[in-house]
Amino acid sequence: MRCQFCGKEIPDDSVFCPECGNVLNRGQESDQSREVQLFCENCGARIQPGDTFCASCGQRTKNAESPIGYGQQGQAYKEQPYGEAKAGENPAKGKKSSAPIIIAIIACVLVILAGIGIAVKIFIFDKRDKDNPEVSGQTAVSGDVGDAEDEDGEEKEEERPEADIDLAESEYQTLEGELDSADGVWRLELDRPLSVYGRDGGSGENILLEDADYAVIDESLLPEGMLEDAAPEAAALSGVLSIRDGELYIRADKAETASGEDMITVFQEKQEKEEGGIHRYEFVVSDCTWDEAFAQCREKGGYLARINSTEEMEYIVDQMFAEGLDNINFFIGGRRDEDSKDYYWVNEDNQCYGEKLNDSSYSCYDYWMIGEPTFQDGDIKECYMNLFYYKKEGRTVLNDVPADVISVVASYSGHVGYICEYDD
Repeated sequence: MRCQFCGKEIPDDSVFCPECGNVLNRGQESDQSREVQLFCENCGARIQPGDTFCASCGQRTKNAESPIGYGQQGQAYKEQPYGEAKAGENPAKGKKSSAPIIIAIIACVLVILAGIGIAVKIFIFDKRDKDNPEVSGQTAVSGDVGDAEDEDGEEKEEERPEADIDLAESEYQTLEGELDSADGVWRLELDRPLSVYGRDGGSGENILLEDADYAVIDESLLPEGMLEDAAPEAAALSGVLSIRDGELYIRADKAETASGEDMITVFQEKQEKEEGGIHRYEFVVSDCTWDEAFAQCREKGGYLARINSTEEMEYIVDQMFAEGLDNINFFIGGRRDEDSKDYYWVNEDNQCYGEKLNDSSYSCYDYWMIGEPTFQDGDIKECYMNLFYYKKEGRTVLNDVPADVISVVASYSGHVGYICEYDD
């Protein structure tokens, strides 16, 4: 019989092949005449049992080196279906795969397509958007303030329309005209119409305001009552300009008369002279609230007393004692806003103005009752000022009280009043 692994003639009763040493599978090799199919380890070609060299590639076979069984060679063939690598190559790699080449080709194609897409965007779409902004959903604003890039990518300043005043260059300006009030809004009627270019705070767009013949005055930085005292008068106001809803505004911090006088200084000196001077005072005993006292003084042609010097305070105290009214709590013209802890005098419109009265800089600050103002007593808010003789301290004092004293302390009925001041 022949060995089923190496094909050599061996005794029929052999258990092992004396040539290759493999165990004979006699159960499967019942047909002794069946030829064993062997394959070259190098190229995969079929070889005959006992061949020392492959007839296809000339490679020395395992039959000649170290015989292996059919099962082993068959497994090797399954793992290397195309045979081993040629001389000089890594046998473990087998035949080279074409996958890396395909991947490289796909990558190159993608890079080329990306380059084409970028070029189309730059040279076609971007150029189209520059030439026609509406195509890209943008609205062209003529003379938009700010810098833009030119075709070379360099920044350049946008062209702006010619105007008498360009707020992009400077918002602080001086305007000349005449003060005027309409519906409680102060305006400066300009000596000549002006064109003003800048951003409208209402729409947020840059506009050219042509032939502006007035500017609305923001009084927040001017002394309270200064415009009322000066108007109508020619003036030069300096401040920050702005455009709101198509109107020109000026937030003035300086004001001069036509002759060049500082209107703020003139007004303040006048106020100090009038406020600190001795006037005519009326002491009224009435179970009223602070608001009622304020209104009654206005009806009389005066105002709740505003005490601005120690001389004025002493004059009022002397008159109070001379009239035997040292047992009355008198409302005077000072108060605070509920959200503030600063007391001020109020004008004829009940608006706070001037110096802070609960500050050590106030000339009559020492007249405050010890520990006052407290701003409230328990749950009762105290927002108004009064003047009375305080026996416990043996002197006339200032104090803060609620608007309706009697509603809080009923026993004060008949001991409440107010001091009305007249400028005549």
